[in-house]
Amino acid sequence: MDTAATNTTLQAQAPGKLILLGEYAVLRGAPALVMAINRYARIFLQTSPDGQGIIVAPDVGIHNLYYQWDDQQGVVLDHTADTHTVAFVKAALAIMHQRYNMSPLRITISSAEFFYQNTRTKLGLGSSAAVTVGLIAALLKWGSPSSFPIDDAFRLTVFELALATHRQAQGNQGSGIDIAASTFGGVLQYTMPVISTQLPPEIRAMSIPTGLYLRFIWTRQAAATTELLHQVNKLRDTHPVTFRQIFSQLIYLAEQGALHFQHQDVPAFLEIVEQYYQTLKTLTKAASAPIISEVHQQIHAIAHRHHAVYKPSGAGGGDFGILLAQNEFNVIDAVRELEKKGFISFNFQIDPRGVSTNERGD
Repeated sequence: MDTAATNTTLQAQAPGKLILLGEYAVLRGAPALVMAINRYARIFLQTSPDGQGIIVAPDVGIHNLYYQWDDQQGVVLDHTADTHTVAFVKAALAIMHQRYNMSPLRITISSAEFFYQNTRTKLGLGSSAAVTVGLIAALLKWGSPSSFPIDDAFRLTVFELALATHRQAQGNQGSGIDIAASTFGGVLQYTMPVISTQLPPEIRAMSIPTGLYLRFIWTRQAAATTELLHQVNKLRDTHPVTFRQIFSQLIYLAEQGALHFQHQDVPAFLEIVEQYYQTLKTLTKAASAPIISEVHQQIHAIAHRHHAVYKPSGAGGGDFGILLAQNEFNVIDAVRELEKKGFISFNFQIDPRGVSTNERGD
């Protein structure tokens, strides 16, 4: 794979995501609904001025982190950079070098849109997946721009490589639903295989049902996703019967919710969302894991007063929740009260494209 010969800058961008329904159950083969949103990780590639690979990601405190490829050790950094982002960048570079023998590059990563305003407070919108997808897409286009037009085949290649990267970086954990959203965009139904991770997931394009109004509520608290998953897995190991009972219900609700969503049956879908919230409360108690934390309970109670439904979006604990109703005014009224209580609402728009790239001369 030849690297670009001219001094160019190539830009890629990939959207973040929020899960609508199916968190936790997706890890057991249930369909989950996810929405790509208009917050983007942006990747810039340039020829390295001195032949050394350089990683710059100022939003996560990385400045001029030099890297090189070693046939025995893989990607070697010139100093320790213990950040979440570096693990994914290293994995992406390793996978791409093994396949395409990439030359050293200057890699600049912007993830500012995944933080709250100008603070260092992360919103929890799938930034690591967006960075991974954007970087893989940029490296593919850099190496062979004419061979990879931005089409379905390109995105499928990006998805496969980004999924392998993500699993390598986090120990083969996670469903890959965030990778799918960042790659393909839109609203997706995502079902991962339960027999083998070597099988491809099933990904179907969906649309928000007519007459379903939603708003995303930020709890202003970060979620410890890894710890929550650890507690749930501990329940699986110590109380397998209870675990199976709860997850059978979550899987059933995820399946029914996906069907109602697909058939545009808003009342039935909202009922499923409420049942899903209640089942997550049961999981919270059984696993001693604050999935439905106090803050989520507080938001749920306010939503209920305004005839809306509410559930966490993702692992729970903190980060975002989703407020839904048939009547737009119910959502507006609930948001008004929530904002008086100090919560922040976001009216994210659907990103319809997924990952994209463009190239320009300096």
